[in-house]
Amino acid sequence: MTIKDQRIIITGGSSGIGLALAEHFVKHGAHVALMARNQQRLDEAKATCLALCCNAAQKVATFSVDLSDHNALLSTTTRVLKEFGSPDILITSAGQVVSNRFLATEPSVFDQIIDINLKGTRDFIRALLPSMINRKSGQVVLIASMAGLVPTYGYSAYNASKFALVGFSGALRQEMREHNIRVSTVCPPEVATPMVELEAETILPQTRLLKDMCGTLSTEQVIKETIQGMQKNQRLIIPGFLARMTYRLYRWFPGIFTVVVDWILARRG
Repeated sequence: MTIKDQRIIITGGSSGIGLALAEHFVKHGAHVALMARNQQRLDEAKATCLALCCNAAQKVATFSVDLSDHNALLSTTTRVLKEFGSPDILITSAGQVVSNRFLATEPSVFDQIIDINLKGTRDFIRALLPSMINRKSGQVVLIASMAGLVPTYGYSAYNASKFALVGFSGALRQEMREHNIRVSTVCPPEVATPMVELEAETILPQTRLLKDMCGTLSTEQVIKETIQGMQKNQRLIIPGFLARMTYRLYRWFPGIFTVVVDWILARRG
């Protein structure tokens, strides 16, 4: 996979996995556009990326937008196409998580998770994909989660959004094949990012125990395995050995998986 001179647009690009991917790409000569809500964080991310550029011709652009605001997102993507150009690679890394029991989760909070994680991703891709189809090339990478593959106590809203993303991306991959556009979905376990640090303040103990089954990865390992998966055009990229084993246990031996999870939750109870 050639990265030099590629135009790459990343949502959630001001921190976490999105920023780490941006840093990797600019080190290899790509042009990067970062999209996120907080302009100050975007400015800091831009400064970080510019310091890593390998030539003066590289472009690092930022666009502040709330992905849950449909009209604002459409307006911003129009600006992106005009000022940055048609992307070679789209990466959706923006997301929000909440750990709470279903009945304790207000419908407005549930809706917000869906609006950002699912609808925002849909609208972002829908706005920029036609330019890639016209060119008959490109790659779309959706950063989902292990929560899009394996249900987790306290994650009713988050699971719903991420399971939907995995299904959406699978269908999109089939549709984009005729246009020579590759689609991959990344489902990492817990990653040491600012979002996870914030979640740690309120995470339910049951959620914490189940997430520990898959371990916590560094952003460096996730980026390494994500890039490798992108190069191979993998449909599903699951960074981390424990995460892959957990997914296989859930898919191949659902009965055993249920017994293990029930035992873990019973110990907590």
